[in-house]
Amino acid sequence: MKNFLLFVFFALLVAVFGYRTVEFYSRGSMSSFFGQEVVYSAKNVSHINKSEEFLVQARIEAGANLDILSESSGKINNILIKKYEYVKKDQKLAEVNEIIGDIESDAEKVNIPDIVTDIDSAYAKKIGKKKKNKRDFKDMTRRYIISPCNGYIKDIVQENGAMLNFGITGGTKFASIACTDKLFASGSISTKNAKNIKKGMSVEIKSETAKAKSEISSISKIVGESGSVAFRVRLSSKDLENFFIDEVVDIKIIGKSEKLYSVPLSALVVDKSGDSFVWTIDKESNAKKVKVSVKHSDLDNVYVLGLKDGDLIITKGVNLVISDSKIKYEIS
Repeated sequence: MKNFLLFVFFALLVAVFGYRTVEFYSRGSMSSFFGQEVVYSAKNVSHINKSEEFLVQARIEAGANLDILSESSGKINNILIKKYEYVKKDQKLAEVNEIIGDIESDAEKVNIPDIVTDIDSAYAKKIGKKKKNKRDFKDMTRRYIISPCNGYIKDIVQENGAMLNFGITGGTKFASIACTDKLFASGSISTKNAKNIKKGMSVEIKSETAKAKSEISSISKIVGESGSVAFRVRLSSKDLENFFIDEVVDIKIIGKSEKLYSVPLSALVVDKSGDSFVWTIDKESNAKKVKVSVKHSDLDNVYVLGLKDGDLIITKGVNLVISDSKIKYEIS
């Protein structure tokens, strides 16, 4: 009578829920499940594409010692300096280099206060050594800055050979950006996030008025006076010309996109060593133990690496009796 009632119960379960009940023979350590009053439901795992994301705030800045104030014109110019020289307007950088040679260093080595001090006499001495015939500087009417952005000379408007006064602006807001090669956004992140952020990762930059895409150019460690440690993310992009200097922007750092699989919590098993695994079923109804890496979880599921599309995993279901060294499971 008891067996008859069990048979009726199974029949009703299949009729109502549309499940088909299958049996498979145990393999290996699956024998540890024998004697438990559980039925295992075999379920196709589903995947999601998950990207690691970190949100930070950053400030748009310009490279140190590279913000130039042109007092003679009364306008603020944010221009990267590569070389100073008396040259023809719109002359290509390659032609200028041929004339001047290695007179001046690259922008990263330029010391603006030193250059400001008696530029004319300094260049007169250098060029005098390079060329047989000294140039007559009194006849020169303009000075230009060669920009590394596009290889062409930028006109700073210096009439009648008057000296230009250059000075560091010290945090002045710029209404326009003439060259963005060295423009960057920087912001601090936590030590936890710093471990997951690498150079070259994609980022999305957004403010109330503009947005841009870029990538991380560097990560540096900052130790505060109190001993606190933070990490500064720095990124650069020509698209930053849409923002203002000193503007605070939101940065979304996008890590490597991974194909994670959603697994019910009841399917996850953790062994004594702390490794996580699930049981899968193959086409011949054999059980296989598969090691997985848990990335994150919610109330009902864990999201893991280590599975593949089409895998059937075993998860605990309603209480039923396992007998005759076989485990009954249902495919939904």
